[in-house]
Amino acid sequence: MTIEISRKYVTTWVVFLILLFVVVLVFFITSRSPKPEYAMSVGELKRIIRESPTEINSVIVFDSEPVVVVRLKGKSSAKQVIVPNEQKSELVKDFQSARIQIQIAPPDKADKWIGVRAPGVSVDIDLK
Repeated sequence: MTIEISRKYVTTWVVFLILLFVVVLVFFITSRSPKPEYAMSVGELKRIIRESPTEINSVIVFDSEPVVVVRLKGKSSAKQVIVPNEQKSELVKDFQSARIQIQIAPPDKADKWIGVRAPGVSVDIDLK
C-alpha cells in the first residue's frame, strides 16, 4: 500500500515540475524576444517628411506594390508603410521635394513560384 501511495505522489510531483519548467521556459522565451516594429501610417510618414526629413535614413519603394519601407535614423529595424497606388506618386514627390534618396525595388515574385510546387501541376521545361 505504501508503494502505491508514493508512486501517486511521485507522479504528481513529476507533472508539477514539468508544468513549472514549461511555464518558466515560455516566460523566458517571451521576455527575450524583441518586440515587433509595427507599420507606420501614411499620415505619420508625411508628418515626418514635413517636420523632420533628416530623421529618415533610407526609403525603398516597391514597383507596382503598395509597400514603402522606411528606415529611420537611430532605429535598427525598418518600418513598412502601406500606401495605396493612387497616393504613391504624391508620396514620391514629397520625398523628392525633401531631398530624400529613394531606392526603387522590383516587385516580389516569390508568390508566383507557389503555384509551380502545387501538387497536380505539371511544368514542362525546355533545356535546349
